[in-house]
Amino acid sequence: ETYRWHRTVTVAQGRPGTER
Repeated sequence: ETYRWHRTVTVAQGRPGTER
């Protein structure tokens, strides 16, 4: 589930959860 991890990383950086 890479897209899930990416989504969490984006939120952590202060960005909207992007489902990549």
